[in-house]
Parts: sequence; C-alpha cells; structure tokens
Amino acid sequence: MMSEEKLLNNRYLLKTTIGRGGMAIVYLAEDRMLERDVAIKILKADYARDPAFRERFRQEAKAAANLSHPNIVPVYDFGYHERRLYIVMEYIPGTDLYTIIQEKGRLSTELGLDLSINQRRVEAIFNAVNEWCPDLGKLEVREIWRGLRPCSPDGLPIISRTDAYENLIVATGHAMIGMSLSPITGKLVSQLVANEPPQIDLSPLRIERFH
Repeated sequence: MMSEEKLLNNRYLLKTTIGRGGMAIVYLAEDRMLERDVAIKILKADYARDPAFRERFRQEAKAAANLSHPNIVPVYDFGYHERRLYIVMEYIPGTDLYTIIQEKGRLSTELGLDLSINQRRVEAIFNAVNEWCPDLGKLEVREIWRGLRPCSPDGLPIISRTDAYENLIVATGHAMIGMSLSPITGKLVSQLVANEPPQIDLSPLRIERFH
C-alpha cells in the first residue's frame, strides 16, 4: 500500500485517503508546482503488475481527459511512479455517497435525477419521423411522456422464473430497447407461464446469474 505523506514524481504530495474502489485508491494531494489541492487515483499494486489492467487504466485517463462537462471531473495529469500508475484530477470537496446513505438512509429518486422532458429532443424526434417516415402523413401529437430505463449489472435483460418463488416470473432490465423488445419479451413470458419450451435459450437471462 502506498503510504500517505508521500511525494509522487517530486510534485504531488499525498495527504490522506479519501476513497477506495476495486482497482484503485483515491488520495487528497497537494500539487506543489501549481500550489493547489488535487485528487489522485492510484492503481492498486496487484493490478499495477498486470499489463492489461495498466492499459485499461491508461485508456480510462485518456477518455476522461478528452471529456468536458460540468458533471465530469477534469483530468489534469497522468503519470507513473515506482511501478504505480496514477491519474490526477480536480479535487472537489464534499461528502461521498456511502456517507450520505448512512446519514439519511434511503434516498428519494428526486435527488440526482432530472425527470424533466427536453423539448428540443422531442422536436428532433418528431422532425426525424416526418423526414424518414413520410408515408405516415401528418402526425398528431397526443401525449409526450418519458420513462426510466431499468438496467441490469451486466447489461443483459432478465427474463426468467425465480428459484425462490415458483409463481413469480421476472422480465426487466431492457435498458434503452425495452419498447422494441416488448413483443418478444411478452411472447417469452407467455411461454414461461404456459410451461412451454421458450422460443430461445433463456439460461443467460436467468436472475440467479447474479447470486
């Protein structure tokens, strides 16, 4: 483990640990050259010895450095010190999500979710339909709605019975293609309800794959 109060490349002085993840540890540090606080994400030693993880870490830094958005932390630097890779980012003081949940318990979906409808996107969709589907004629807008997209940890949907409850069938996790997959999902669910062989192999979509 890299100790605190350690100087990286004669520039970044580690002060204290502010976060830990599966692959890396994040430190509050002082950039002695520019005299400012920064956050430094350092790849853990076990992963630093693996070329594949080192390349993945480098690609993460490269991708983040090319992004510019108010909700994305800027990347200042990327380096290598004593066989350890690190990413230097803007330090933003605040409370981590784990602490917020510990203090406030269950969070409302209104915290951090923008459920408003972007009218520019609605107009873009409407114009695209008129351009690419002219045979539909003049369309009447009856309702504008939006919905959340249920996602699974591995990105695949869940369509299966459950081991815990014999009469429970789960069909969810379709993300952005839920509406387009609804016909085949309905067909598969009906086959499960009727105890018929499903039209496709559903073993990769079992909910128990997360247990």
